[in-house]
Formats: sequence, structure tokens, C-alpha cells
Amino acid sequence: MKNLRQNRGLIKTVLLIVIALVVLGFFGYNLREIADSPTVRDNLSYVWGLLTKLWDNFLAKPAAWIWNTIVIDLIWHNLQGLLGRN
Repeated sequence: MKNLRQNRGLIKTVLLIVIALVVLGFFGYNLREIADSPTVRDNLSYVWGLLTKLWDNFLAKPAAWIWNTIVIDLIWHNLQGLLGRN
């Protein structure tokens, strides 16, 4: 039952995206021209640079610690032990 609800959410999301694209096309917006414009490319490049700096300076070390300590050590090794695959 839960899987059916999750599929409905995915289907609703896909339908909303398709409807939004049809509406944008109806009003004359061309997404390819918008994405290819220098301003949009400049903005995306700027945001990508900010996200890269954020990851490198603040998030990479905590994410690596969480991955190595919690996911690998606690979950993965315990799961392997439970399955008898040491």
C-alpha cells in the first residue's frame, strides 16, 4: 500500500512538470533559448561556484565523517556480521 502511494507522488510530479511545460509553451516561452542565454549560464556558473566552495570548505569533512563512521562502520559492518559475511 505504501509503495502505491509513493508511485502516485511520482506520477503527480511528472504530470505537473508536463503540464507546466505545456503552459510555458502556450505562452511562448522557449526553454532552450532561456537555458542558452548568457545571463542564465552566468548565473548557473556563479551558483555552481558557490556550491563548490560550500562543499569544499564546510560540508566535505562532516559528510566524509558521517559516511565512514555511521554508514560504513555502524551499518555496513554490522549488516555484514548479521549476514555472516565477515
